[in-house]
Amino acid sequence: MNRLPLSHSGISQFEACPLRFKSERIDKIKGTPSLPMVKGSFAHEVTDQYFKHLVKSGQPSDFKMIESLAHIAWINRGNSPEWGLIPEADFDEMMGLFYAIREDCIIDPKRVVASDQGASFNEKWEPVGWDHKDVFFRARIDRLELGDDLVAKVWDLKTGRRIDRDANTPQMRRYAFVTSLILPEAVKIEAELYYPRKRAAYSVAFAPGEVAGVKDEIVRVSDQVEAMRAKGVWPAKPNFLACRDCPVFARCPEKVALEGKAKPARSRGEADRLVQKWLMLTRDLEETKCLLKEYVDMSGGVQTSGMIADYSVSHRLSWDTERLYKVLEGEGLNPLRFLRGDPTAISKEVGKNAKLKAQLEPITKDKASTSFTLKRCDDEDDE
Repeated sequence: MNRLPLSHSGISQFEACPLRFKSERIDKIKGTPSLPMVKGSFAHEVTDQYFKHLVKSGQPSDFKMIESLAHIAWINRGNSPEWGLIPEADFDEMMGLFYAIREDCIIDPKRVVASDQGASFNEKWEPVGWDHKDVFFRARIDRLELGDDLVAKVWDLKTGRRIDRDANTPQMRRYAFVTSLILPEAVKIEAELYYPRKRAAYSVAFAPGEVAGVKDEIVRVSDQVEAMRAKGVWPAKPNFLACRDCPVFARCPEKVALEGKAKPARSRGEADRLVQKWLMLTRDLEETKCLLKEYVDMSGGVQTSGMIADYSVSHRLSWDTERLYKVLEGEGLNPLRFLRGDPTAISKEVGKNAKLKAQLEPITKDKASTSFTLKRCDDEDDE
């Protein structure tokens, strides 16, 4: 029997929770992807199309094209069961990612070896087809480059909000190792993480020999997978990331064991169980919120027991500091009280001064946003 194919995401999933790994990778039970994952998939697809266009046209950038690709993908996202999950209200957020990418990601098209490069290898680390029966390890690289100086670059797009400033991560070491197999002539490999939300990039350089040991790390994980596979025993490890969108969470043996009334912890072991129960309840709460949100999206808010579950509107006001200073000074107010643009303080002052309100309206920017909340029926929207 061949070993189960692994990838970076597969290894991460196995290390987080072997039972979930087994459910998704062997039993093929898939969970509903989280919204951040869906947004990341959408951004990766548009970015890949953009890079392929730049390489084909020989351009370092094309601002109009990435905006056009993004808008077309957005309009057609409803044709995808996955991308259709992105709500219309998130349009500005997604476009912001592409505006950052187009300004930060100026490339040399002659250096680009491939965009969205898929690579797969057998146990002898020989290249094979992506779906070949002997596949042992797979990797998909967002962008791969090689210059005349034989310096290879593996670039990875990170659309999440969490930033890892150290690019020397397990993922980038694995990708650098795969790069050494794809481009054996490379004398150095640069691995770069790019975060469009923060307009930040972090990189690390490896010599090919420095990542050669990655193959042994992969084999060690594979040995653990095969040992569990042979015994048919896949332990569950409750943790927030693994449980959050787990497809078999409802019948997870750890969840069943933790059900029932919580009791005070009188030992470290009992405290550990309380932490695990907290994680499980958090996962249950998130699932309940998602199901309720689906109903509210179609039928409107739900009011019961003095509470209402609905979308709440928040208003974020901002002003140009120089113009705000002049208006306040002209009204005989101390601008230093409002210099930070405190919307609450300014709103209170506007409520007492109609002339000030009229002068501020032309320079006020109001960016309204919505969030799904459960609150008391008499609560007002945030201002």
